[in-house]
Amino acid sequence: MAVRKSLIVIFLLFVVGCAGGNATAGGGLPNVDPETLRRVQRQIEVSDAVPQGVTRLGEVSSSRGHRSTLQREPTESDVVLELKCAAYALGADGISEVKIEKKSGLMNNYWWVLEGRAMAWKR
Repeated sequence: MAVRKSLIVIFLLFVVGCAGGNATAGGGLPNVDPETLRRVQRQIEVSDAVPQGVTRLGEVSSSRGHRSTLQREPTESDVVLELKCAAYALGADGISEVKIEKKSGLMNNYWWVLEGRAMAWKR
């Protein structure tokens, strides 16, 4: 009985470990319809600092992972586009204070992950 329980626990740990992280694999466009992408690119501003007189809506985040040599590696511009999409979904006019870090993704079934964060704001 103890062996059976041990095997079940090992199996569950294996399944959880192989499930992957919450990062989107590879580079390219986010899973958003083309018309929305055009609006996001036109409407969402990117600035270094939060402009004066705007309302902060909160932090948005995005992660892109590199899993396979057959996929295009994610770039910082891929992450910024996803940050802009997340801000657009909040009704924001722009994002600021963009920070992107390259981290190991080995614990989440990626070679590495680009993690981005930004402050969304509305005029």
